[in-house]
Amino acid sequence: MSTQISFLDLPGEICNWIYRNTLVWNHSIPPKSPRKPKLPLNLLLANKKVYDETRSILYSQNSFDFITRPSPPRPTFHSPLFFLDKIGPENSKWIESLELQFPIIRLRGSEVELDNVSASILDKVQSSCPSLKRLTLDTVDTIFDGKKVFDCTLTAIKAFMWKYSLDLVAARLRAISQQLEVTFIINSYCDCVTQGEFKAKLDTYGWKLPAYNGDSWSLA
Repeated sequence: MSTQISFLDLPGEICNWIYRNTLVWNHSIPPKSPRKPKLPLNLLLANKKVYDETRSILYSQNSFDFITRPSPPRPTFHSPLFFLDKIGPENSKWIESLELQFPIIRLRGSEVELDNVSASILDKVQSSCPSLKRLTLDTVDTIFDGKKVFDCTLTAIKAFMWKYSLDLVAARLRAISQQLEVTFIINSYCDCVTQGEFKAKLDTYGWKLPAYNGDSWSLA
């Protein structure tokens, strides 16, 4: 009589330890980027039991980065819309952490509204990621009415951004979850970021702002 023990005979705690050490990366994962980690995703295909046990760990304990661009650019495959459709609702329901570009804002007559693609992304996240707990918004290349809105030399545009655009985005994020932890990253620096009206608005929303070390922003 064989006493051989297979992987599936191991206690659940040991299997989960192996899954976490195999499938969880210590940095965020940029889907479809050449720089993404080489995770052994074939593990998920071992059999249905392993697939069911691993997918919750893969999607809930990694952060997915849609800020870092692939090289060469492949916007269709890099899009969070494509990614969430590709993995399907049974996997996206586990996602707890996403990193997105700050939504693009458009001026339509006298009204401020989200760009159609940005609105679609937030709608998709709201419908597909019910477990979402953490969202990072990066202002890289954020455009408002043809200009980068977080350039401190554009004071009039920036003031308009404070009054309307941040409120608009904050309202949409509250619709996703009232408990959503939001980290706001700005790609330039001046005193207005750490004090004054701009910082007060971020505090009102409960958004986190990384520390500035004199060179760059850090989440540490």
